[in-house]
Amino acid sequence: MKILIISGFYHPYNNGGPSNTSYWMAKALGAEGYNVKVVALHHSKIVVADEWINTEYGKVIYVSYNIVNFAFCYIRRAIKEVREADVIHLNSLFAPTSFFIGLISANRRKKMYWSPRGELSSFALSYTSFRKKLQLLFLNKVKHHIIFHATSEQEKYDIQNTFGHKVKITIIPNLIELQAPTERTSEPYFLFVGRIHPIKRLDNLIEALASNAGFRASSYKLKIAGLDTPYAQVLKAKVHLYALTTKIHFVGHYTGIEKDKLYANAYYLILPSDSENFGNVVVESLAQGTPVIASKGTPWQS
Repeated sequence: MKILIISGFYHPYNNGGPSNTSYWMAKALGAEGYNVKVVALHHSKIVVADEWINTEYGKVIYVSYNIVNFAFCYIRRAIKEVREADVIHLNSLFAPTSFFIGLISANRRKKMYWSPRGELSSFALSYTSFRKKLQLLFLNKVKHHIIFHATSEQEKYDIQNTFGHKVKITIIPNLIELQAPTERTSEPYFLFVGRIHPIKRLDNLIEALASNAGFRASSYKLKIAGLDTPYAQVLKAKVHLYALTTKIHFVGHYTGIEKDKLYANAYYLILPSDSENFGNVVVESLAQGTPVIASKGTPWQS
């Protein structure tokens, strides 16, 4: 069976969960003997652009582009591979590249699994809502050709709330390739790891700590790990306003063993998001022996 994974950004790029979960899934499928191909966006000098790369699990191509939302060469390459594939897996409903590839694949009656990656929660839909409403009009026309992939019961509810109860949905938690626990040296800090975006509600966490006299008087700190974004600048201004620059630190993006150590040494990981379709960081933190405080917006009630 020929399986085509259309990933957008993909390992070794590590900004967000889908780039890694798609990689881990591809490896697992390859190990089971499936013919796997991955079409991804080129993102760094680490990998070669516009050439097929042979891996232990299949073939990967990183397609170059000028503007990420209008990566026409990427769309053309993906559509070319769609013709040969038996099964297609797409990530993100609303990324313009995935949206167009998905519509064309549905028009060709291809067997297609589509992972919304949390984009159908009420909070996520409130961002750039006009464009998303327009895209949903088109997706509703082809929804009967799609098998939606939800990672939790909550995400299944969000999909049904958007497309109706008759759509096909499979619930499969993210496959996560965990590292062995590292040696733990407990340090007095709380930790956030992830995309620094308004939906993560780090503003709530900062305000909660700012109003807590115990935190201010203690040796504890908050470390926020993630790539710098415009929203991060807003949060840094808030930290400065509350006179917490010595207590709340933006430590940048961590990967590999250094990320595992960051988890292992923390007192708690805190995930205060309005909404998460899964939350890979919860599993990663628990695997390193660090407990997690998660908001009710995350699907970890069980």
